[in-house]
Amino acid sequence: MGVRKREWFVLFLVFWSFTAKPRVSFSFGVYANTFLSGRYFRLTPFSLKQKQQLFDILLDEKKANAHAANTSCSKGLLWLKRFLEFVIVLVSKLAENQQTETKEAASVAYAEKLKPFHGWVSSSAFSVVLQFPPARKGFVDSLGGEDVLGSDGKELVEKFGPVLKRIDDFLTKEDLNDPTKV
Repeated sequence: MGVRKREWFVLFLVFWSFTAKPRVSFSFGVYANTFLSGRYFRLTPFSLKQKQQLFDILLDEKKANAHAANTSCSKGLLWLKRFLEFVIVLVSKLAENQQTETKEAASVAYAEKLKPFHGWVSSSAFSVVLQFPPARKGFVDSLGGEDVLGSDGKELVEKFGPVLKRIDDFLTKEDLNDPTKV
């Protein structure tokens, strides 16, 4: 992972820390560390004797009927996927039009990707957060400027979209794409 890609991932971590449910945050933190280090294993109640792929861990969790818990890997990956979809829409909206303000892009991304899974309290809290986003110029400058957003942002959207689609397909196939509102 190149330096610039790490910066984007750190951006995901920052946004996630403000939007995640407290119980899911732990799962996300573990996944963030495993993704960054290139390893895909997690400490779980059942023993892992060997390195496993992420989807294998979720299948083991489902087999042990531990997938529905708020602290499960399944829920962690589900909310990570939803959040990254939010970020992809946000970056896409900002990259496609330099006149789009951060507030507008974030509102569209939230309405599309997170609001369907938020109950009244979460939705209300998020609407307050959306009232105070950073100005586009400061936000984009912190990412490296309009040129970086245009090139790396578009690359992120193009390359990460299929990864999220694969995760979504797996979660749907295994009935782990929980539509419950939080």
